[in-house]
Amino acid sequence: SLMSDQMLKAYADQWNTTMGIQVQQTDSLLSPFVNIDTVLKGDNAYYRSYDRTELAEVTARNAPTPYTETAQWLRQNKLREFAKYELIDAKDNIAAVVDVNSGLSQAFLAAANRAKDRQILAAVSGTSYGISATQDISGGRDQAIAFDSGQAIAASATGLTFQKILAASDLIGQSVVPPNWKKVFVVTQKQLTQMLASADIASNDYNIEKPRVEGNITYYLGFNFVKVDAQLLPKANGVRTCFAFYGDSITLRMPGGDRFAINEVTERSLNYQMAAK
Repeated sequence: SLMSDQMLKAYADQWNTTMGIQVQQTDSLLSPFVNIDTVLKGDNAYYRSYDRTELAEVTARNAPTPYTETAQWLRQNKLREFAKYELIDAKDNIAAVVDVNSGLSQAFLAAANRAKDRQILAAVSGTSYGISATQDISGGRDQAIAFDSGQAIAASATGLTFQKILAASDLIGQSVVPPNWKKVFVVTQKQLTQMLASADIASNDYNIEKPRVEGNITYYLGFNFVKVDAQLLPKANGVRTCFAFYGDSITLRMPGGDRFAINEVTERSLNYQMAAK
């Protein structure tokens, strides 16, 4: 039998049978809205598209067919790899009476999913590469195409307001796209709180949901609002940058998909190595 102090000691030394992870974004929240390419391989993939063209009117009988050339765009998708590994001492599993791999594998998967969202946001706001309709092929296929600063909405101390969302809708709405393309607005919890405090945005008259009942906004002004980890959106001088875009305008290339492995390492006393790529 155990004495009372021994019983307390036994309870104090018990461990859960698995390990979890700290609160963090675990899923890729943006990849459901963009194109996923698992086919094209190689260091660089290229996507070609035609610029706008028009038909010319035929004004005479038996007249020659009007000939025009249509400008083309070329976008380069560079292969980027992200990986990490970690050594796990076999003694940890014995001492803790717990499978340390259970939580660590979840943490690795969460990191991989956040990396996808970072690359999607980088494509939305960063410099593209390829050839635009105004650039010549003689300059190569990987010419820099800078982000159009006219697509940015000026920051202010008022946070995310109805007027800013409306301005974003006006900017991207000037492009006529297929009706099934989804508009995405990426925010953090701070911006959602600002929206919920706005009578214009949170009013039940303009929402298919009840924002102040649910404490969340998922759809407004045609945008799918996606709340991501605050570390994914840049912040400078107290100003957080949010992004609005058509999801189908972005392609995430994943030719090999996610890869995870847990192996024994002979030169490390048969301890475990967990790797992700």
